[in-house]
Amino acid sequence: MLTLPEFKIRVADALREYWDAADADEVVRGVEEMRCRAFHPEVVKRAISLSLDKGPRERELTSRLLTCLHPTPLADEDMEQGFTLLLDSLEDLVIDIPDAKTMIGSYLARAVVDEVLPPAFLSNRNNSNPGDEVVEKAVGLLSREHCNARMEHVWGPGDGRPVAELKEVMDQLLEVSQNSLIIGLTVHMLFELK
Repeated sequence: MLTLPEFKIRVADALREYWDAADADEVVRGVEEMRCRAFHPEVVKRAISLSLDKGPRERELTSRLLTCLHPTPLADEDMEQGFTLLLDSLEDLVIDIPDAKTMIGSYLARAVVDEVLPPAFLSNRNNSNPGDEVVEKAVGLLSREHCNARMEHVWGPGDGRPVAELKEVMDQLLEVSQNSLIIGLTVHMLFELK
């Protein structure tokens, strides 16, 4: 069995690879193969904390990864403990990443919308730590009108796909559009020949 520092290193490596390749199944397999159930909450903490100084694409991918990891291999308790570890380390995170509180509030709200975290987690946390601005931020985001649709795009309008893939899709779309225009013009000219 791995030690906690070894587990953290492997998780960090898997996350970096995931942010490049966007293959969540590979991360899920890796977590299962490490067989370190006691350290599963660290996956949540590590994924979110490492994504905080990344871009919107990586944060979106991280939100999606949490959904893929739940409920197997990460159970409800792992998710809750992971978010608790994250919230407990917030003072250290804010030193390096001033927007950490805002982003973690968004992660909390997104996790509730994605059904990775039960809403009761926020109310329990709010009762045990009244005035916790991160939890209040999450509750505020969830109380907005159309919060589910808004939270799906909390990290921006993109869907997490690499730019190269989006360019390829746009090229295909333009080609189909151009072909449709040519077909339409051809049909119009045929009608004029009658």
